[in-house]
Amino acid sequence: MKKCVYPNNILIVGNDGYTDSCPLETANLRLENINQGIQKSWQSPKYADFRNNLEEYLFSANSQ
Repeated sequence: MKKCVYPNNILIVGNDGYTDSCPLETANLRLENINQGIQKSWQSPKYADFRNNLEEYLFSANSQ
């Protein structure tokens, strides 16, 4: 089973300054650069799309 750690509640930031979608997965997505601000990253259309379509993202990552 895929593990995506609370994408609706927390923001995971990698050491490169980008938010990570599912840090426990190998098919982790880089979503937004927090240098534009944490709130802007959290509310970005890209992150919102990821949260709203989480099952689709996880399924497609699993089938690759």
